[in-house]
Amino acid sequence: MKITGISIVRNEADILRLSLLHHLAIGCDDILVIDNGSTDATPRILRRLSHRYPVLWTREEGPFQQAERTTALAREATRAGADWVVPFDADEFWWAQGGSLRAVLAASSAGALRAGVANFVQHRKQLRPSSAAVAQMTWRAEPVRLPTPARELVEAREIAFVEINYPPKHVARAAASIEIGKGNHVISGVPGPVEKTEAIVCLHAPLRSRAALEEKASTAPQARDENPDPNSSWHVKRWERLAEKGRLGEEWTANSQIRGVLGLPDIDRTLVFDTTLRDVVMPQLPLITRLRARLSGLREHRP
Repeated sequence: MKITGISIVRNEADILRLSLLHHLAIGCDDILVIDNGSTDATPRILRRLSHRYPVLWTREEGPFQQAERTTALAREATRAGADWVVPFDADEFWWAQGGSLRAVLAASSAGALRAGVANFVQHRKQLRPSSAAVAQMTWRAEPVRLPTPARELVEAREIAFVEINYPPKHVARAAASIEIGKGNHVISGVPGPVEKTEAIVCLHAPLRSRAALEEKASTAPQARDENPDPNSSWHVKRWERLAEKGRLGEEWTANSQIRGVLGLPDIDRTLVFDTTLRDVVMPQLPLITRLRARLSGLREHRP
């Protein structure tokens, strides 16, 4: 059984190495990556990793076009003999309860597996990007499940972005007819039913530093070029508006934590202490960084 990871990335230098090595460690035989016009060290990281690991990458400029490019990578993986494709963004870490994604997929007869997403939250003092910053994200947001659309709740500052009830993600059997929707939230053209699973989960580190929030806000022009509909990529378009008004600091406060509490105005929202993401990325970090991350986590959880 061959498992191929697929990813579209742009300016993910702080987290890309961790993400790629993690997915190779849990069972991917190779990974196909498109660098969509990065201006940071992302191409250099991909070049170095491709010399040592089964990471194949190309560079494509222009609009992000995530759905189209992810679908193209999935079909390329199919032609290269993949049995399963594992789509992921650089800030996503697929994780299997027993530690082996390969074992979960080998036991499945589904055409695709639909899995939940867990959003992890960064400490408010983490302003700049760091390869070890994700290891400090030991608090998880419980998704707020209400009939009101998430965008309305976030705009009203009733919930933080990290608290939205994220749509599920998918891992799928390879197929020439496969179609992967934007964000990997919708999938079709697979040989078999799409089944819900709790055996795997997508661990998500959406805002791992204030600089990451600023970077996402800066991608709004590309998002508008790709789709001018205000409901498409509404969060990055909103962050751009906040940045123009000088209010991005408020948004970082609302979506970061101190002692496990979000900084929402007039609301004390306590997070769940959860070291899963830290434990998942830890094997890919240098020893000294691992020790510091564990000490930091202990201090954070101390009453």
